[in-house]
Amino acid sequence: MTTSIFGRFSTNNSDSVAAPVDKANVLAMLDEVTTLEDVRNLASDEDVQKWKDAIAQYLIQVQDTISLVQLVRVLDMPLIEVWLGWL
Repeated sequence: MTTSIFGRFSTNNSDSVAAPVDKANVLAMLDEVTTLEDVRNLASDEDVQKWKDAIAQYLIQVQDTISLVQLVRVLDMPLIEVWLGWL
């Protein structure tokens, strides 16, 4: 399991990029995030399209409403990945 800037744990995906980051640098970077486009740019090293595809495939099969928490559990994905994939 790899550590990600977007959550404590990420999926077991060897394609994910993770590295230690100084807390001051993270806080400075977050001060610059003000728009949805900024969030997408922040996630540029992650496989957001894979997350979107997983969400879409599941939602095609669902006949009823589903909460975000339920979607996280069913997909077995971290909340941040589901949230970014939904954007």
